[in-house]
Amino acid sequence: MLWLERWLDPDARFSYSHPYRWRTMVRGNLPYPLLWLSPKGRDCESAGGWHHWYNRDGASSGCYHCQLVKPGQLWRVWSEELSE
Repeated sequence: MLWLERWLDPDARFSYSHPYRWRTMVRGNLPYPLLWLSPKGRDCESAGGWHHWYNRDGASSGCYHCQLVKPGQLWRVWSEELSE
């Protein structure tokens, strides 16, 4: 049941309560030439969601769901929290 707990956890990477979650799921299943059909959102926080960071280039972090990019390794903090 650990997978179910992570799926329902609002801090998990993909959550039903996140406003851009469905868009991210669609983007993950579309062929590359069709990604324009489901662009990333503008900003998760302004839409009532939260950011989920990934490593862009080792020096900056990008959000899975929106277009926001911030300097620093924010993805390390998030991945360490999930592993606990």
